[in-house]
Amino acid sequence: MRYVMSFVAGLFLLGSALPADKPEPGALVEASVKEPPKVVEARVGDLLQLTYGFGVIPGQMPATLKVEVSGGGVSKVAVVSVPNLAPNGKPLIGAGKMAAFLKADKPGTVTVKVTPEVENPKTYELTVKVGER
Repeated sequence: MRYVMSFVAGLFLLGSALPADKPEPGALVEASVKEPPKVVEARVGDLLQLTYGFGVIPGQMPATLKVEVSGGGVSKVAVVSVPNLAPNGKPLIGAGKMAAFLKADKPGTVTVKVTPEVENPKTYELTVKVGER
């Protein structure tokens, strides 16, 4: 019995040393650049993945994506090549993907413009609405 009481007392001491407010982890919010929803919704702390899919055709494979954010609240993290996989996990031949990753920093509504660096570029515009966590 004495050991049980010592164990319980130890749990209370350990529990009081832990922070009461653990921050909730952010989520990964994915959206296509070519077929975006009218408004991409995220919360503070979320990571946005804006994906641009393309065919492996000379002149249409982007070197990178140019990302412009108007307004505050969202910051660019990186632009990377991402694997283009079939549902069975195997790579798709003849198609590629690039993604711009953005972090939702503070609440508000911003406009994000994504332009692939290709021969005849087209700019895609998305509205990102960031809410409180």
